[in-house]
Amino acid sequence: MCPSARIGCRVVILCVPVLLFLLLSTPSALGAPLFPDVPDAHPYAPAINDLKGRDIISGFADGTFHPNGQITRQQIAKVIVRTLGLPVTGDEVCPFSDVAQGLSSADPFYPDKYVAVCAGAGITTGKTASRFDPDGKVTRAQLITMVARAADLAAPPSGYTPSFGNFDPTHYPWARKAAYAGLLDGLQGTGPGFDFFAPATRGEVAEVLTADRRYGVDYSMTDVDWPTFFRKLKASGRDFIGRYLPWKGAAWRQVTKAELEAATAAGVDYFFWFEDSDNHFSARNGFDQGVADAQEALRALERLGVPTATPVYYTVDFPASDGREIDAYFRGVVSVVPVSQVGVYGNYVTIDWVHRQGLATYFCQSNAWPQPQGRHPVAQMRQDVTSLWIGGVHCDRLTVTAVDFGQCRRREESDPRFHLTGNWSSVAQADASGGSYARSSTPGASTAVYFCGTRLDWIAVKGLTPGMADVYLDGVRTETIDLRAPASTYQVNAWSTGILPEGDHMVQIVRSSSSAPGERLTLDALDVWGTIGTGTWTEQAPSLR
Repeated sequence: MCPSARIGCRVVILCVPVLLFLLLSTPSALGAPLFPDVPDAHPYAPAINDLKGRDIISGFADGTFHPNGQITRQQIAKVIVRTLGLPVTGDEVCPFSDVAQGLSSADPFYPDKYVAVCAGAGITTGKTASRFDPDGKVTRAQLITMVARAADLAAPPSGYTPSFGNFDPTHYPWARKAAYAGLLDGLQGTGPGFDFFAPATRGEVAEVLTADRRYGVDYSMTDVDWPTFFRKLKASGRDFIGRYLPWKGAAWRQVTKAELEAATAAGVDYFFWFEDSDNHFSARNGFDQGVADAQEALRALERLGVPTATPVYYTVDFPASDGREIDAYFRGVVSVVPVSQVGVYGNYVTIDWVHRQGLATYFCQSNAWPQPQGRHPVAQMRQDVTSLWIGGVHCDRLTVTAVDFGQCRRREESDPRFHLTGNWSSVAQADASGGSYARSSTPGASTAVYFCGTRLDWIAVKGLTPGMADVYLDGVRTETIDLRAPASTYQVNAWSTGILPEGDHMVQIVRSSSSAPGERLTLDALDVWGTIGTGTWTEQAPSLR
């Protein structure tokens, strides 16, 4: 079973099974850059390193990559086929008479077989029915259209408008789909004036082709320079971590508050594992052990200053052969926390049992043990137990296939993806999340955020000057929140969506008309389970129309 392209979600998983198993280490994260002209600070370095690490792209004889160089139509066909893992048998017949055969002694399929595969899949078309123009340069518009076709992206909601205008009747609909899905988030300079008909650069090709999935790592070391580590992690093309919650033994496993703060500052998401002991077999210890572990996990989240509604993966760190041996343990876990907050780490048998019993929402399958059943279709995440070193830390590799895989990240009020109306000011305050918060006394002032995921919490400031706020979820007013209090209180969880169906959602927080003159709407942060969308919308809450 392969995952379909996620309609309306910022992260898109292409419907190609092989894609889910492509995650190789990138040497640039370990030391010197792979290419001297692609330093770690280059905006497309993670994408280029990813494709190079998988031997999909290569440099020139002098060792450089030429990230600003151009790519031909027949070259892009090969890159797309190899990136997506599309099968090439050699029996394909290319429909275009101007595409040569056997141009590369090292690759007998290049270029005609790759072009044939792309054409057969509807990814690319010719200039005419018989002419492909194999040496023609690929434009940005063509690149985006081909990748969007490969992803089979659905049309966004009618009210969605990307940051660029309708530049072409053929390519704009595909570019609009790609922008809504997040495939263009990493491209530099998109927006008004972006030249879609300029030749796509090699760096841009890498960026668009690697925007369809997320990679991360988990590890158990804690004594490192976190800012440096996270910089190298991001340069390697990975943007999230999995960490063990603190528990009573083995201090080397414990995540720290300073580590999470450094991850947030670097734009790295995180999620949590919980394992009670080093013997790995606590999941066999029954109902009471599940209760104790869930309670300890909640205490650990509180100590870290993380929302206690954050999901936790409870580990079955042994090759279970019968789901009944772990059933009582997970029933103990869900007697303490809701199923929506429970994840499970284990083998195919573990995931299959817990899923069929309805005892968890999140699933991470490890390849630590032989599993003839293969990949379980409900697993949002896969762990490769392998030797990968990044910034002096030994890591296991993680691949996710869902927008929401149990991660939560606090987004501070300064996040540029929050759509603010009215006059807002930033207030420095040590007790506020991130050391500051935003406020506005403008009548009708609002903040809006569009996200793909399952939950969002509004973190606000209460006190003498804050007033009333109307909250809208997906265009419907759900509640009026009173922010007034006799004394200032910071980092208040003022409102939550609760658990939502995974997908696109819109939250708007509006200064209520019932607020007294001078009373303010406050925004300290948003806790988001999922990813924040980009672009602009014309659909708004009734009070804003």
